[in-house]
Amino acid sequence: MFDVELQIDQARAVMREYVQLRAELDELQARAHDQLGKAVLAYESLDALPEHQRPDAYRATVLGAHLFGEDLVGELAMANRCSEGTARMLADQVSQLMHKLPDCWRRVGDETVCAPIWQARQVLDACAGLDEDQHRRVDAAVAPGLGALPARRLSTLVAAQVMLADPHGARIKARGAQRFARTWGDRSDPASGWVQAKTDRADAIFFDAALQQVADALEARGDQPDPDRRRAAAIGVLANPAAAVQLIGMCTPPAAWTRPPPARKTPTPWSSRPGA
Repeated sequence: MFDVELQIDQARAVMREYVQLRAELDELQARAHDQLGKAVLAYESLDALPEHQRPDAYRATVLGAHLFGEDLVGELAMANRCSEGTARMLADQVSQLMHKLPDCWRRVGDETVCAPIWQARQVLDACAGLDEDQHRRVDAAVAPGLGALPARRLSTLVAAQVMLADPHGARIKARGAQRFARTWGDRSDPASGWVQAKTDRADAIFFDAALQQVADALEARGDQPDPDRRRAAAIGVLANPAAAVQLIGMCTPPAAWTRPPPARKTPTPWSSRPGA
């Protein structure tokens, strides 16, 4: 005969075991994040780098506003089984959290709190553009909510505190004014390089359209069967204006891309003006 009470007791016992394992995992995660912060700080000092001008010397890499030992990103990528791009972003964000939002970061590494790191990264992203004092004010107000509030309430708290710290929206203007273009080589593949840029939305759209036009011309010529490789090759063509003109010619942008010139007003003859 089926014993319902026994079945329920067994199910609850399995669940209790899961809850226990989950709690242990959270504690280990907090310890790992605390150690991650210490590792990032350890790589942040360049004072001990020996003669970094030598070609064979241990070098530094730039992450955000700080310099780090060159193998930090690679070590993080291997430890987290992620790409170097993801590891680079993680290292930069951890460094920013420790410098700009130290109370939030401490909640992440506290084994009694076990705040998820994504919550701290969410706060950091919301604070982009704030100055040092504004970061400090948001940090003090928001940190107690990490690991304690549901996601929606925490998001509302963060948004409110950011607005209180920056009532005139200076952070939005600062974020909008940030423009950059960077290139760097790929250590794992010396024949490859990376390009990253943040520019005006219109410029990004026009660049994408030009890139696709060159990629289409390469396809018509039988080059690079893979679409992504064609677009990558198109960057090289655009980097050489003479080669781009030779490939696609001096094209006129479609009418939808251009704004019509402002209508010119015909001057009113003196004889027809009021009071003339």
